[in-house]
Amino acid sequence: MRIAILTNSYPPDARGGSGQIAKLESDWLASHGHEVRIWVPAPFSGSANNSQIQVFKSQSSIAYPNLGNQNPLSRLIFHFEDLAPNAELVESIRNFKPDILLTHNLTGCGWGTPNMLKKAGIRWLHILHDVQMIEPSGQIQHQESLSNIKKLWRKFWATRRSRAFGNPDVVISPSGWLLTFHKQFNLFHGSESIVIPNPTAEPRKIQDARCNRAEFDKIQSSVLYVGRVSKEKGAEVLVKAWQNLSPKPGKLKIIGDGPYLETIKQLNDPTIECLGALDHGELAKHYADASLFIFPSLLMENQPTVLLEAMSYGLNIIASDIGGVGELLGNYGTLVTPGNVAELTTAITKQLTKKPDLAKGQEILETHDINRVMTSLSNHFAKSNL
Repeated sequence: MRIAILTNSYPPDARGGSGQIAKLESDWLASHGHEVRIWVPAPFSGSANNSQIQVFKSQSSIAYPNLGNQNPLSRLIFHFEDLAPNAELVESIRNFKPDILLTHNLTGCGWGTPNMLKKAGIRWLHILHDVQMIEPSGQIQHQESLSNIKKLWRKFWATRRSRAFGNPDVVISPSGWLLTFHKQFNLFHGSESIVIPNPTAEPRKIQDARCNRAEFDKIQSSVLYVGRVSKEKGAEVLVKAWQNLSPKPGKLKIIGDGPYLETIKQLNDPTIECLGALDHGELAKHYADASLFIFPSLLMENQPTVLLEAMSYGLNIIASDIGGVGELLGNYGTLVTPGNVAELTTAITKQLTKKPDLAKGQEILETHDINRVMTSLSNHFAKSNL
């Protein structure tokens, strides 16, 4: 089959999990005999030596990768401009003559683009990643202020984007929570909707990962945080909970960049190590050294890949009970109320002495095995599955 993939994020420029998932899926499809081509918005740094990737020009006055640097009015204008289909992009994809259109996050691609391709007779599968169809920022915070005003704002955008977007043949959501959340805004009523977990690369056996930890037995055990270092991701809550602990259980290692990182550094706490962004090899060493992983996000998260990574190293996990996180973890680890410092402090103390359920963790990881996930996905390429 010829498969066209449309995504606003793709490695090496991917800034979030959706781009990494698009890459995993495109590689798997190509390795299984499909002819795959990927369309991403300019500017894009990774296309020079890859004939699979087609870079298109945005129809909006601002290029999507530069959107975060704009003022609120400019971003608002961008989102209105982005509702319409990108005619040049539609023509480019049509010329490829795909059997399947597979779409991921679409901000910057023209929300009406895939609907035009569906009208041209191309079967369309859309994969949900977050809430950006409802909230343009893609972020909804726990117990946010002005919640009633924001509900009206999101209803407005869900209606506008739904009209432009139309109804895919199939909507695929990694979590039941995310699919239900979209349907609360009257989205996808004309589409087949299914839950298929996000894929990960071939998962290791957790027991093997635990054995490899012996290489690090001379390194002091640590509590690990990996992600954007910001208040909305729970960095402030985590640091406050850590400061409540006495004595400190080794080191708190914070890996990642973000606006709250400098505030943490200014604490000059010798038990907190701010390591910045690390490559995969360096990150793996810290996963192997850690005894506990903490995910304290205040945002409505879907299916954070970082939790699966921590699980693959056999780490105990404490995570905010928000969005699809509880659905992902099931009985593995401990869920806490987002933003509750006292609850997080207590959970850290208890989880440091608790052995993780490795069998349960392995079971969860196997549901995300790329071969299992992509086989389920490709089963919906044929119209007979409707």
